[in-house]
Amino acid sequence: AGGYDPRSTENVSHLAELRVLATELGISDRTTFLPSVSDAGRADLLRSALCVAYTPHREHFGIVPLEAMYAGSPVVAVDSGGPRETVVHGVTGLLVDGTVGGFASALRILVTDPGRAVAMGRAGHARVRDGFGLESFRASWAEVVEEVTRRGRERRLMSNWSGLQVRRGAARLAHLRDR
Repeated sequence: AGGYDPRSTENVSHLAELRVLATELGISDRTTFLPSVSDAGRADLLRSALCVAYTPHREHFGIVPLEAMYAGSPVVAVDSGGPRETVVHGVTGLLVDGTVGGFASALRILVTDPGRAVAMGRAGHARVRDGFGLESFRASWAEVVEEVTRRGRERRLMSNWSGLQVRRGAARLAHLRDR
């Protein structure tokens, strides 16, 4: 399930490749492809999933892991980029090396221990609520504004002090020159 643009050659070829692979693996009768789901449909899928496999490598941030965790699903993601900042390995999901084996091992852990998946999902929801919610953003923004304001005041004070020193030095030189 995910975003899908039929005008994108990459999207079209990737979906076709996945359908062929499902047939080759003999799982096409148990596999459903949902190329463009509504927001409500995506939310339902995230809430009901045992976990969410997030495969991009070096993703700059990635909103999908946050959406999954907020919905209560642990995330299995490549240990690089944004997921390193958002997914806490072993707590809110599992970070893997990005190979088929890495994903398979992590998924096996969650499938064979659904209680662990549920606990990770709850921890993920709390992490997103507390660390990425609007109140957290407001508090972080207030800290940034306060720090920038403080540094600006310090810079102005230093600038004024330096200007005063230069003026005093120039006056002293003028006094010595006039002697």
